[in-house]
Formats: sequence, structure tokens, C-alpha cells
Amino acid sequence: MSLYQRLFKYSPSEHSTPLENYLTECLSDLLQRLTLIEDDRSTIQDFVTRVLLGSENIALSDCLRHAKTATWETQYRITDAGRHAYPDLCLFCDSKPIILVENKIAAGFTEKLLESETQTETVSQLHFYDRWLYKENPDAALVLLTHFTQPPAGFLHHEVAGNGSHPEFQIRFRNSCLWTDVFEWFSKWLNSERARLPEYQCVRTLLGEFLAFLEGQNMAPVSLVAADLGVMDAFFEHDVWNKVKLLLERLRKDVEPLLPSLWGKPQRVPVTYLDAVDKLLWDWAYCFSDRKDLQWYIGWGLAGEDGLKGVHLAMTGASPYVFALLASDKIPVCLNHGAVKLAEEQGFHVWEPIPAYKHYRVLKYTSAEALAGEGKDLGREFQNWVKTAVADLVPVANAAYKELR
Repeated sequence: MSLYQRLFKYSPSEHSTPLENYLTECLSDLLQRLTLIEDDRSTIQDFVTRVLLGSENIALSDCLRHAKTATWETQYRITDAGRHAYPDLCLFCDSKPIILVENKIAAGFTEKLLESETQTETVSQLHFYDRWLYKENPDAALVLLTHFTQPPAGFLHHEVAGNGSHPEFQIRFRNSCLWTDVFEWFSKWLNSERARLPEYQCVRTLLGEFLAFLEGQNMAPVSLVAADLGVMDAFFEHDVWNKVKLLLERLRKDVEPLLPSLWGKPQRVPVTYLDAVDKLLWDWAYCFSDRKDLQWYIGWGLAGEDGLKGVHLAMTGASPYVFALLASDKIPVCLNHGAVKLAEEQGFHVWEPIPAYKHYRVLKYTSAEALAGEGKDLGREFQNWVKTAVADLVPVANAAYKELR
């Protein structure tokens, strides 16, 4: 197990999915080390150009090269129209932001409601960063570092109007890069002559551990082997993707009326969500529309053999599993003794991903094989099981919400 895997395993966070923030902090530390170790900053300039920017930007390169100070800051507080936000990563040169990086694994983008005396508008996460960054430094770069999340329409810097500025974004230089790009650049640098110099020994060791961690999270470049071809052939032959997609689309129509005060929209297609704990083909919806900062959600779907490994339960039955869960992206799901008892009486597992933080997850699962049975319609059994499980979850969510209020 790599050093970074050990640190992540015991990372004290109230969030159910701390991987994005954890990766941001790790990357910031490594980039800061590479920035400080060289007087000419040639290594970090190469990373910025090849990975974050994707092409040469002479003005930003010169700024980075000649700045007296260059620092990478995480969760730096920014303010616009009286609202605050905390971008994942910013590079400051002489206290001036030159690159703002938003890190996404598979999550979507949040929104902010901006109010003035004359109008009220909803601004997406990247647009909010764009507005602030343009005021601070219109020549800066806005970057999306992602694994699965796609950039919004009009974000990429090549999607521009004739005058070089997209109507929805003010920052001219925008780019989207992948975590696999980060992996490949670090791997290549580790094999360079410069990396073997004595002064790089510490950062070389840390980078090796970090790459092992990324590989363990399946965030290294993908390679196919001969054994994958047989699985792929069966996948296409049986039209598995379309069957699951249609099944979840039908199921969504049955589940939505059961949800408590729906906020947000379930995914429009099944999503393969991959992070430290989840490998799932699933759908979800946020609950309690009067609390848009709550980000509690009820999810349902299918999981592979290790897809629910973050549950820390002894899984029974053969995979794939059918599941339903109550969890949170932000404010913890806090359950009192009565709510825990109610959930357990309904057959749910209740646990704290991080002990003593009073942040609970509530889950019920079963083997899809157990639902199939001889002569049964697995699709119909799956739908009925999920509808029942979600209906049983709603009273638990309501009880937790009353406790929160």
C-alpha cells in the first residue's frame, strides 16, 4: 500500500467522498516542491504548459519565470457580488492569480444565486470563478482538471467566437486536462536525467508514491489486454448498456414521486462513478428543496464485486449487487438513535465512514442473482426492489432532516 493510500484511508473528513479535495492537496504540495526547488522554474513551467494549459502561453510562462514569489494555494477564498467560493487550486505569482484550477473526478458543477438591487441570477461554478478571475487578472488561465466530468458547453478555449471571446466566459485562455495527463507527465519526469539529481530525491520519492496511489484509484492511463476483448464482445452481443440504461430510465419515473421534496435532477443516463470507494452504475437525486446547501441524496443502482467496498461490510451473495442508499455530499446526514433504529428495522446497514464524525450512510443491498430466480423477470424484480427500498429510506431521511432543523 502506497504512502498516499495510507493517508487517504484515514483522512479525517466530514465529506462522504473526500478524494477530490485529497488529490488537490497532494497535487498542490508536489507542485509547490517542484516550484521551489529550481531557480529558473523550468520543470514547473513545463508541467504548466504541457498539462494545465495544453499549449504555450508566453505571457504566463514569463510571469512564472520572473516572479519573485510563486505559490500554489488550495481552497483560496474568493468573493464576487457578496458571495464566497473556494476554488480547488490557484497559482499566484507575486500575489497575483495567473492560473485557477477546478478539480473534478465525476461530480457535477455547483451553482450560486447572485442577487442585486436590479436582478437575480444563477451562476454556475466555473462562471463564478471566471468572473472573479477576470477582475483580478484578465490574462490568467481558467483550467478544469478532470477524470470523468465533462467541461460545460463553451468552456474550452477553442470554442470561441470570431473575436476570441466566448459570450459566457470572460477569461480568454481556458483549458480542460485529464488526471491521466498528470500521471503521464509525472511518470515521464521521473525517468528524466534531472529527476535523478540529489536535490530531487525527496520529491522523486513522493511522486513515486503518488503515482502508485493514482494507479490504485484507476486514474492511470487505461490499457486493454486480450482478456478484455471477450468481455467486450459479450457486452455488445447482449446489448447490456442499452438494457441497463432503459431500465434505469423507467425506474426513475417510479422513484421520483417517492422522494422527499426533490431538488436537483437525477442523472439522465447511467453513470460509472469511480472514486476511492465507489464503482457503481447508478442514478440519484438530491432531497429537500428548501435547503439547497444540504446535498443529501438518495441513490439506487448496480454495483460490481468491489463497488461497495467503502461500506466496510462483509458483503454476502454474488455480484453484481442491487442497492439503495442515503448519503451526503456536504452537510452530514446526522441520525439520532430513533432514526438509526428505524433504518435498521427496515433492513438497512447504518455506518460512519469516518468514526466519531457523526456522518452516517444508510444502505441496503442484495445480490442481483438472488432477485433473478428461476423464471423471474430480473428487470421487474430489480424495479420492485428499488422502489420498496427507496420508499423505506424516505422516513429515515425525514427523521434525520427533522433532527437537523
